[in-house]
This record gives sequence, C-alpha cells and structure tokens, in this order.
Amino acid sequence: MRLNRQDSLPAMPQQFQSQPSILELSSGAIEIVKELNCICSCKMELLPCTCDELKGSKEIKAFVQTLVDEGLSRSEELGRLVEKYGQSVLIAKSS
Repeated sequence: MRLNRQDSLPAMPQQFQSQPSILELSSGAIEIVKELNCICSCKMELLPCTCDELKGSKEIKAFVQTLVDEGLSRSEELGRLVEKYGQSVLIAKSS
C-alpha cells in the first residue's frame, strides 16, 4: 500500500479551552471564604490558597459555593463547614 504525503501526516490535534484553575465564587461565597482556613497541610488562609489537595482549597471553596447557592443563613453555612471540616476550618478571631 502506498501512502501519499496527506495520508502519512497525523491529524492536527484539536485545541480545547482549559478549565479555569481558580473556582469562580459569588460575592456571598467570597465573604465566607475570607473567614476560613485551608485545612490541608499548606496551612494557608483559604482565600489566597489554590491547592488541589483532599480537603483543600478547591474542595472547600466549591462546598462554600454550594452552601451559598442553597440559600442558607451565614450561621448555618459556618455550622455545616465546621461539621464537615472541623473547627480548624475557621480562622481564629483575636479578642
């Protein structure tokens, strides 16, 4: 079988738009995220963190957005966060 030049060249791969690396949050979710820590080993506040660890930034931010989308009160949202991730998810407030 004889191949001409067109047949021997591989097809050009399609270019796909990549998913954004930072989860887009509503303004309500951002206000809650400002009060949270990332609880993976990175030890960062949640807002600037972009880690992809289990129970890390992306997971917690997605959960916060889900809670905001459900229309819960702020105290209910924080309660659900503590229930799921533990008290260490909350940034300690200094007195």
